[in-house]
Amino acid sequence: MTLSKRRTTLKRVFLSLLAAAVISIALGFGVQLGLKQLGENIQIRLEDLFLFAGLSAFIIFVFTVHPANRPLRFFKNIGRLLILVLLVALVWGYAFFWVGQNAFMYPPVGVKVQAEESLKALPNAEQVTIQGAEGEQYQGWFVKNGAEKAGLILYFSGNGEESAGRAQFMAQPDSLEMMKGYHFLNVDFPGHGHSTGEVSEESFYRMARAAWDYAAARSEVNPERIVLAAWSLGTGTAIRLADEKHPAGLILFAPYFNGGELVKSFAESMFDVSIPIPLPVRNPYRSNHYAKNIQSPALLVAAKDDGIVPYAQSRRLAELFPNGQLVTLESGGHGAMWSDQASLMAVRAFLQGL
Repeated sequence: MTLSKRRTTLKRVFLSLLAAAVISIALGFGVQLGLKQLGENIQIRLEDLFLFAGLSAFIIFVFTVHPANRPLRFFKNIGRLLILVLLVALVWGYAFFWVGQNAFMYPPVGVKVQAEESLKALPNAEQVTIQGAEGEQYQGWFVKNGAEKAGLILYFSGNGEESAGRAQFMAQPDSLEMMKGYHFLNVDFPGHGHSTGEVSEESFYRMARAAWDYAAARSEVNPERIVLAAWSLGTGTAIRLADEKHPAGLILFAPYFNGGELVKSFAESMFDVSIPIPLPVRNPYRSNHYAKNIQSPALLVAAKDDGIVPYAQSRRLAELFPNGQLVTLESGGHGAMWSDQASLMAVRAFLQGL
């Protein structure tokens, strides 16, 4: 008795390539649609999915181009199918978290026209443009706080925040009094407001370095009294820059421990499940690594009921700073530090004590 042996044909190669392409493209659109369902304003670039679509297509092609032969052809095909489904699911599951990180961490941030018009009417507010090292243009707002040469609060925005809105808040009399002796500068991250460039941890850091150099060169600024400040997402950039530049001080509102733990806590909150394994991390933001090296005085403010950045992450991070102080707010959520009097008083005392 002889066993029949099926061979690969040109027709089978063509059909396998076609099936691999169609299925992978469909899965790519499915992942894009799924992410959009989780957030109305997020944007997914199709080019971010090309690598995953290519890998998925390759796996499907390899598993389908060669026919199974006897004996046990049926069971071999079932086994192939199960392995194929598992591998393709792993590829697109990874893609979901990899692409989704940028989509949720860096949502589109437009220009606040009313805030800009309000700032343009103020004599102590100035719109600034900074040239990036790779041709980017970063724009933001400089708020003068007194005529004499003074220190500066160089501020890095939180998720979805734009410089004109924050500068308008900081230009109010109460805010100017709180940061007495310090000017204020907030420059939009790449891809935010008027700033150009791609969004990523590294592009944000390039902007931060350019903003520091610009600020230190301004005649109104005492470069020895530059204080870095940030809220939420921006704290990762501020901490990394502080490790390099050694500022006079560091103010962190709702800081996270690192990018990996931030992504994991966000995913657990979104899906209401405990995730026992590490997730792929596209933007590591190694704040816990840099914090141990920073000798500058650091003030951290966090709320116990923060639903975005868990309070435990801020507390653990505060313990790593050699010269850190944690102010705990009992309530108010993720934005409590902007209105809670204990937070504002702590910031004022911190600045005056530098």
